[in-house]
Amino acid sequence: MVSIYLKYLGGDFFLNVYLSAVAEITAKLLTSVFIARIGLKRTYFVAYSVAAVSSCLLIFLAENSSTTMIAVLVIGCKAGLCMGFCTAYLAIVLVYPTTFVATAMGFCNIIARIASITAPMVAEISDPWPMSILAAMCAAAAILSSFIIVK
Repeated sequence: MVSIYLKYLGGDFFLNVYLSAVAEITAKLLTSVFIARIGLKRTYFVAYSVAAVSSCLLIFLAENSSTTMIAVLVIGCKAGLCMGFCTAYLAIVLVYPTTFVATAMGFCNIIARIASITAPMVAEISDPWPMSILAAMCAAAAILSSFIIVK
């Protein structure tokens, strides 16, 4: 949904997409470092907290902020979401027993595909609903990450 939201940012669209890709690559590279240094639960918490805070700031500061500030917040949101997504892929073997990893990943993939189908429709709803929904989901994910049981 954040990638779809990029078209509403002011300034050069291609520069916004380039910066979004740089944030995504950086977040993906840092994910394994974060998991090794601070652990799985904290990595999830940090990733989704960054996304939730960025989304909330986008909701409240969107009208009075500069284009640069909005771009930084969108990129922060994208980086947090990418880090959380990569953490899910890297850590699934730590959460589920080996015999259930493929089944768990398949089930999560189905849910993710359904969410992907609805993302363009949610992104086109009038403001502030798209970012409000994203912020609520990220905040819920950050809170629920404390209940993960690592084997």
